[in-house]
Amino acid sequence: MKAHRVVSASSLVAYQGNFYSVPLGRIGKKVHLIHHLSDDTLEITSSTGDVLGKHQLVRAGVGLVCRSESDALDLSSAILSSFPPKRPHHKKANIPPSEASLAQAAMLAGEAGEVDLERYERLALSGVRQ
Repeated sequence: MKAHRVVSASSLVAYQGNFYSVPLGRIGKKVHLIHHLSDDTLEITSSTGDVLGKHQLVRAGVGLVCRSESDALDLSSAILSSFPPKRPHHKKANIPPSEASLAQAAMLAGEAGEVDLERYERLALSGVRQ
């Protein structure tokens, strides 16, 4: 059984409700699919007949993505290499709490050193700053 497909931007071709991987260099190009009924495999070939990949077919209509190990590695490498090598931003400085913050924390903690959640709630609901 033969079919023709165009390789998607995700480097996949659809066949019987599932998706099968194709090497990255084939995105947007037409490929031939050959369903071998004898061993339930899908062979993907180029327009010149070069074998690009071979997959074991899965149950039709499942929506499963089947990637060969080499195609998955190539895709991961391409994605990771597209990110810049440097961190996108600087690490946030560790600034110690201000005197006012320490005073508020001490007030909430009280004498026992534990935060009184009822007192915290009353202060929060009152909107009063002390």
